[in-house]
Amino acid sequence: MVTPRDREGGAMKSLITLIYASRSTEYFHEHEIPDLLQQVRIANAKQEFTGMLLYISGFCGSFLQLLEGQPEMVDAAFSRIHRDKRHAQLRLIARESIPERAFEGWTMMHKTLDPIEAGELIGEIDYFISPTWLTQLDPNRAKKLLSAASLRWQMEHRTGKYRTLGGRSA
Repeated sequence: MVTPRDREGGAMKSLITLIYASRSTEYFHEHEIPDLLQQVRIANAKQEFTGMLLYISGFCGSFLQLLEGQPEMVDAAFSRIHRDKRHAQLRLIARESIPERAFEGWTMMHKTLDPIEAGELIGEIDYFISPTWLTQLDPNRAKKLLSAASLRWQMEHRTGKYRTLGGRSA
């Protein structure tokens, strides 16, 4: 979807999508995700980024992230991520021009998956159990996982899986 913020003076702004994967280091723990998301969503809104962050839990937690935005801004963010001590084995999977955003309205959608669930979403149940998945993940598998995880998130939230009685959230 093309939105007014993707236009500058009536002309379309150039957009890219960048996908990377990395292992989390001892400087990051899964329980820190809510705080990380709060910080990232504020920063992303200012930079007009949209995207999704997957955290694949397990022996060594891993990140799979898709960022959408203006090329120079996304590239600068990726450079900062590259220097972030919470990431190891950082690997650029794809960087492509896009005609429109896939995650419009999401400064950062998030889902945590266990390795089996991640494998089920791409139809390869054992894929993310292998310690070498990070170095072997190709753009097609990455996009398939991000898309399937996004759909799973939307279905879970539409059905009220995370709602409690009385309209209060858990």
